[in-house]
Amino acid sequence: MDTAAFDELLPQGLVYRVYALGDARSVQSVADRFPTAEVFDREAFRDVVSSTIDQFLAVITALLALAVLIAPLGVANTLSLAVFERIREIGLLRAIGMTRSQLRTTIRDDAMIVALLGTALGIGLGTFLGWAVV
Repeated sequence: MDTAAFDELLPQGLVYRVYALGDARSVQSVADRFPTAEVFDREAFRDVVSSTIDQFLAVITALLALAVLIAPLGVANTLSLAVFERIREIGLLRAIGMTRSQLRTTIRDDAMIVALLGTALGIGLGTFLGWAVV
């Protein structure tokens, strides 16, 4: 939008937020000149800001819950691909004498290693990035 058109349509200018001290009547009389102005006292302003933060935290919590639900699918997919890609290796191990229970234990241990490494990396990287953002 052209600035001239903006000034024509909104001659008062765009004021996002103004903090004022004084009695409520004088502050309201000044705010009445601006059609989109809302006047809040300290508690109402705190409620507006905290509700915005609560909404943001709810979105982050929902995304975290979704990630926790998706993570086991990723581990299962990785494990199934590891087993599928090592069919010949598994066949060779069985041919040279590995029992089925030993093979199951090996695959289970492989899954545990993948899960533990993923958890450790996720916690370490998440802690570092959380610290860096804050």
